[in-house]
Amino acid sequence: MSSNNIVELHLFRCNRETSIDLPNVSHLNLIDSLDSLHCNLFSLNIRSVQIILHYECLCFAPVDWTTLRALSTLPLLKSFRILLYDMRIPPDDTSCQIIAETASMLSNFSFFFRHMYNTHKYDMYSTYKKHWLFIKQLKKRLLDLSSNVEPYVCEENDGCGLFYSFD
Repeated sequence: MSSNNIVELHLFRCNRETSIDLPNVSHLNLIDSLDSLHCNLFSLNIRSVQIILHYECLCFAPVDWTTLRALSTLPLLKSFRILLYDMRIPPDDTSCQIIAETASMLSNFSFFFRHMYNTHKYDMYSTYKKHWLFIKQLKKRLLDLSSNVEPYVCEENDGCGLFYSFD
């Protein structure tokens, strides 16, 4: 298969800068690979990015939300999704602001906290409450950053997820 035929790229637990010459990649999935955004060497044709982070992988894939600023160099990027699995503590205030600023530049964005089965060896009630409070804070920041256009914002019933769209 020619590299010109590859349209979707998955980076799994890649915690270093990566130079990839795949000009037609339009969908990027980063699984425990947030740091790979530092390199800014991805195709400018990327239209969607999905970031999946697992709590058990934080020891070798630290979460530095400032790397999201690299997404502003992708002129065709319209869709951005973040899924955090088994995160006991949500991103802090500064990270929330960075996530909201990045998301507000796009057509659609979603952020979800998820839990893997049989991994609830921590206080689920307080974790859900922290997730719920983070989603409320993220929603407020997204709405504050929305200019004169009224976005569509939908929260999950349990408060652990958010979908934001200008479409």
